[in-house]
Amino acid sequence: MIRKALTVLSLVAVFSSASLPLAVLQVGVWANMFGEFYGETGSIVESMEWTFDAENRCDGCELVSSLNGKKSEVMAFTLLLVEETQAIPCDVKRSNIYGLPENVFVVSGQFPVESLFLSLFLSSSILFAHEGPWTASRPDGHAPISVMGDHMHAMGEWMVSYRYMTMDMKGLLKGSNEVSTDSQLGMMPSQFMMVPTEMTMDMHMFGAMHAISDQWTLMCMLNYLDNEMTMINRMDVTSKMETSGISDLKLAGLYDLARWEDGRRAHLSLGLSAPTGSIDEKSGGNFVGYGMQLGSGTWDFHPAITYLGQTENYSYGAQLGGILRIGDNDQGYTLGNRVEATLWGARKITDSLSASIKIDHTCEEEVDGEHNGLKPRKGMSPSNHPDH
Repeated sequence: MIRKALTVLSLVAVFSSASLPLAVLQVGVWANMFGEFYGETGSIVESMEWTFDAENRCDGCELVSSLNGKKSEVMAFTLLLVEETQAIPCDVKRSNIYGLPENVFVVSGQFPVESLFLSLFLSSSILFAHEGPWTASRPDGHAPISVMGDHMHAMGEWMVSYRYMTMDMKGLLKGSNEVSTDSQLGMMPSQFMMVPTEMTMDMHMFGAMHAISDQWTLMCMLNYLDNEMTMINRMDVTSKMETSGISDLKLAGLYDLARWEDGRRAHLSLGLSAPTGSIDEKSGGNFVGYGMQLGSGTWDFHPAITYLGQTENYSYGAQLGGILRIGDNDQGYTLGNRVEATLWGARKITDSLSASIKIDHTCEEEVDGEHNGLKPRKGMSPSNHPDH
């Protein structure tokens, strides 16, 4: 109950202090419902169906209705959202720490937790006042490099970009559970002849954006990938696999939902990726695993909603998006649907330099079906197995 109460409370704080329309508040309630339903079903598709099914009443629906047509006081909260093991009462205390206004108070308490979910400082438009509308012309007007479709442009503007990002991945997951390398190597039916120990992915990201109006910005993006995976076998001998090439081509349209003169805005992104990336990659004459292939092999739908804000020297944003796979690919499988939530903040250092930080959470379903070329070899390595 505490977690639900804090979640609803945080929604009230964010949307009442920012004066966002109730339609956007409803989106936040839907996002909370989806999280609860996914915890029950483990299925992204079924959770989305439950979210928008009228038979499943949301905890925040009455809240949205009661706020309709009413003005809310400007408030600021410091909230600690946690995954609880049991409910313990929390205290609400007035605070003037850091010289904050009198309308700031802190929700605090002792919570036994399984894992820390998120710590947020949600502030009011008083604290985040900004003269003029949000702009992408500042160095902090762009989200961290891995966030796509984060900003829009004014009518007639063009932007051509090149980004480079590298990812170093270690550890093994069996489904959503972490497992050790030794536990997966062996002669038992549930074990493998070799397992991956690490994987490096270098991404060269080429993009272009053009605003055909003040309401619509079009975006195109194509990545070139360099993948390398290190394997170890039962005899402790290591080997490497490599793949490289273009990934899936993504086209998207960004639609302006709302803009305010105090440096805030919200927009919707509707994207579609074409299966230009190869799913037939081999190394040493054998097909490589799912994570080493260059594309999904399917047409994929990429919806997202983004909220942005700017102050004189800071920018911040939040994005909720996903990937919905459409059909099976030519190799007989479909990658799992994905939901992604991202929060970020940036500090303008100079007129051409900024520093940023982000936190994100990704939830992805398992692969549906099996790669035709990996079926005979799925017992060789967990990277060839759709459940890993």
